[in-house]
Amino acid sequence: MQNPAPPAQPSALGKEGEGLGEGLLAYNPDTMSSIFDQQPIGRVVGRRRSRDGQPLTADDRARATQMAQYRTRAPKGVFIYSSHEEMEADRMRWLVDAMVERARTNEIKSR
Repeated sequence: MQNPAPPAQPSALGKEGEGLGEGLLAYNPDTMSSIFDQQPIGRVVGRRRSRDGQPLTADDRARATQMAQYRTRAPKGVFIYSSHEEMEADRMRWLVDAMVERARTNEIKSR
C-alpha cells in the first residue's frame, strides 16, 4: 500500500494552485515582503552625503596613494609544494622578511 501524499502546508506566498499550475504558489502581499533577503531597518543613525561628481579631496588622494604603495612580500606566481611544512616555511620566511623591512623603514623614518 502506498503512503498518501501529505497535505499541502499553508504558505506565506498564498494558497497552492491559485491559477499558476500544480504545486506553484501565488505571491500574497498581505503576508510576505517583496524583499526576501533583508531585515527591516530599525533606525537611521547618520546620513551619508553623495559625492557623485565631486573631485577627490587631498586626504582622499593621500589615502589612495598609501593603499597603492602597499606591497606584499610573497612573490607572484603559482607555487607547488611537496608538503604543507615546506609551504609554511616559505610563508614564514616571507613574513619575517616583510617585518624586518618594515622595522628598518620605520627606524629610518624616526631619525
